[in-house]
Amino acid sequence: MNRSHGKILERFAKRLEGCECHRELLTSRMSWKSKKRKLKQESGHANCYMRSRQGAWFQGRGLSLLFAEIDSCTSDLLQELLSSMAPGERALLVRLQLELADRLKEELLDKLGFHRELPYCIIGIYYGEVIGGCVQRAKEILRKALDEFDTTVASGRGAKLHRVALY
Repeated sequence: MNRSHGKILERFAKRLEGCECHRELLTSRMSWKSKKRKLKQESGHANCYMRSRQGAWFQGRGLSLLFAEIDSCTSDLLQELLSSMAPGERALLVRLQLELADRLKEELLDKLGFHRELPYCIIGIYYGEVIGGCVQRAKEILRKALDEFDTTVASGRGAKLHRVALY
């Protein structure tokens, strides 16, 4: 179970470090030196300016996708082991698996929850501009950020907002 969750986290970390325009190249099975050389041949540049700039994708889709994958996390080996167990033991292990997923999501939300708050959530408005992005989702993020801003200012707590959100 832990290995499966670890693989999901590793895959998302790699996604955040990469870029959509060269995703296939960066995830291919070749040495880093070969990848850099091929990137230089294909684009004429040693690096892609979008590399490690996946905040808009993470705001628009990534965080909810991460939680969905944690909820549905399994492996062939785990399913094989579960099918060979007695029903009582299987129920206990499934309950533990669900509890592990819930606690992992809770920990991630503690660590990454600031992405849903002002001013950090504002980067999500660029989700409509990235490859594979959605303008409608970007507008939803913007509406939510503006509503949060208006509510905070109207309640007299505007001074508690981050200075970036005020300008």
